[in-house]
Amino acid sequence: MPIRWTDVPQPGKGAMDCRTDSTLERLVAVVRSQATLLQTMLKLTERLQQHLIAFDAPAIEHSAHEQELLLERLGEFESERVAITAELLGITPSQARTITLRQLSTHMPEHMCKELSLLVTELGEQLKQLHLANSINRLLAFRGRNSIQATLEFIRERNLHAINTAL
Repeated sequence: MPIRWTDVPQPGKGAMDCRTDSTLERLVAVVRSQATLLQTMLKLTERLQQHLIAFDAPAIEHSAHEQELLLERLGEFESERVAITAELLGITPSQARTITLRQLSTHMPEHMCKELSLLVTELGEQLKQLHLANSINRLLAFRGRNSIQATLEFIRERNLHAINTAL
């Protein structure tokens, strides 16, 4: 089942349209969107595991394409987060890239700090799960590659290959 792109957050849509919101609220909205995107990426990675197990090449290719699109979207939100951080702290975007969300929370009112802390914890858990799922996918991909290599080796050793000379 493909990703429902209408459910995936987009920069400049939804909560991000509220230009009357404070800078801090916009930042929390961006981080919340990043968490949603990471959750979608995790589901997609788990689906990719099933495709790797089944050696379903077209589905693997489709999932990889969807991952690329999600990564682009995550990059857009990260750029937005950096811009908001720079605006909030009065620093350059290159300096803002080095500021972690935990560091940034020290500049927030307590109620927003709590929400951001929960989001940071959620992001951390999602990243751990994504790392584990990607490690499993890497092993499954190696398994698939080794299986194909073993099959080709078997065919070569036994001279079971045929040359197609048809035009």
